[in-house]
Amino acid sequence: MNCDEKFMSRALELAHLAWGKTHPNPMVGAVIVKGGKIIAEGYHKKDGDLHAERNAINSLTQSPEGATIYVSLEPCSTKGRTGACTDAIIASGIKKVVIGTLDPNPAHAGKAIGILENAGIECKVGILEKECRDLNIIFNHFITEKNALLAIKYAQTKNGKIAEKRGIPSQITSEAARKHLMHYRALFPAIAVGFGTLLADNPSLTIRDESGENSNLRFILDRNLNCAKLNLSNYKVFSDKFKDLTTVVCDLGAPRENLEFLKSKGVKILQIKTRREEEKLFWQNLKIDIKQPAIMVEGGAKILTSIARCNAADYAFKYIAEKVFENTDALDAFDCPAPEIKNPVLEKLPPDICIRGFLQ
Repeated sequence: MNCDEKFMSRALELAHLAWGKTHPNPMVGAVIVKGGKIIAEGYHKKDGDLHAERNAINSLTQSPEGATIYVSLEPCSTKGRTGACTDAIIASGIKKVVIGTLDPNPAHAGKAIGILENAGIECKVGILEKECRDLNIIFNHFITEKNALLAIKYAQTKNGKIAEKRGIPSQITSEAARKHLMHYRALFPAIAVGFGTLLADNPSLTIRDESGENSNLRFILDRNLNCAKLNLSNYKVFSDKFKDLTTVVCDLGAPRENLEFLKSKGVKILQIKTRREEEKLFWQNLKIDIKQPAIMVEGGAKILTSIARCNAADYAFKYIAEKVFENTDALDAFDCPAPEIKNPVLEKLPPDICIRGFLQ
């Protein structure tokens, strides 16, 4: 690892400190280096706060005259709420900017470099570019597509099964894989499961790690509002301390009596304005109507098949365990061709693996 990679790696470490906390903004880290030593650091902590470059400059205890700043994402060049970072860099006396990756927004990509170079500041781009882009999969999609990144997550056995029998919960992955999933649940502002998974697993859909238990938004995909037939107090998403973060999603075909009943029980409803036969449009509208930059769907076979059939997913997390389900009732993940991951990232989670990436 050369010096540029070393300092960019530190910028990435700083950016990770805000994992899942900056939406709809990207996670960004910045390191100021002078004489081969780090003299200041900063990262973007949350939406509305100062950007990484300004936080690093504000933490300086010595002059940055002639220094280099390493930043994981191209500095912003528009005023925004906190002022253009290019202005702050120029005013600081920094003489070189090393950038991990360009701004994914076509309207802004490369603009900061032109501004900085016109001010006599040397720029270098593409240090640990793959890692810097991978950090902001949600922002990169949201800023270009203007709708939510829809990711599917599923765990399967070595022979491609996601359950020993339909409707029966099956433990497939190891502790290492489950810990990995919790890490990515924390990144996504919204998590969703179908009504079938609610019945079979009674999931909490919370984020559980060394810091305790927390929750982002939780969606139950229930186009008929069959949740109205349940004793809601028996289900974690409707009865735990995060119940106010739960929303049930239906379409125009949901029975009105079910809709009114759930509303009377204080359940939040999101009705997608599509008819039952408009399956592809349902997923397209969901990605807009949730008003979030991303949603992870932890599907059972029915939900996964619907998403795959409609080519609605943008990203996938595919966990593969060493175990095998050989019984004839074992359930496949999809009842149609599985979506293909382009440029997959493979992460080893012994004894399991995760293959993730944007879809073809």
